[in-house]
Amino acid sequence: MGYVEKRLIKHDDLDLTSIADPNSHASRHQKGGADEVKTLGSITLDDATLASLTTDPTLSEGKLWYRSDLDRLQYAIDAATKREIPYGTINVDAHASRHASGGADPIGSNALRIAQVGLVLGAGSSVSVGASGTYTIPKGIYYVFLGANTRVELYDDVAAAWKTAIAAGGAGIVISDGSNARLYNAGAAAESSNLRAFA
Repeated sequence: MGYVEKRLIKHDDLDLTSIADPNSHASRHQKGGADEVKTLGSITLDDATLASLTTDPTLSEGKLWYRSDLDRLQYAIDAATKREIPYGTINVDAHASRHASGGADPIGSNALRIAQVGLVLGAGSSVSVGASGTYTIPKGIYYVFLGANTRVELYDDVAAAWKTAIAAGGAGIVISDGSNARLYNAGAAAESSNLRAFA
């Protein structure tokens, strides 16, 4: 006559005989489960703190919590120091405006080198300026190649006057803010100058 032998099979601390389906037992490890998971690595998971806090809990290394008043996930690196993870307010794939001048997280004025800017010289364009006329140079950085009677002028706000920056017929580089740099044709007829912008 045959017989059935029942054995207790353990893998580390997991008693498989106490689980109806060893391949599907995640509920045992959820909050309140028979084998609740309370730590992942060094981060403490605690529904009481993640639910909704408006003040910080007592800090301890690895603790993670949600500040509902700030809409932020925060965590402690020791008993006195916390760090913050932006939550629900930043598009990781599109947040350049935060790093622009005046943004929430601007890049320092001394953080970039010219090689990092990666300027590309674009195609040139011709600008015709009438006799005794002016042309405001659009915002940007340009190589300029001037007509025989046309010069580049910059506005001096202290002296409240336009001053010659590049003499008529010359060439050079102009950085314009879109309002304080211009071409001035002192000649008696319209003439063209060429501008080539960096992009």
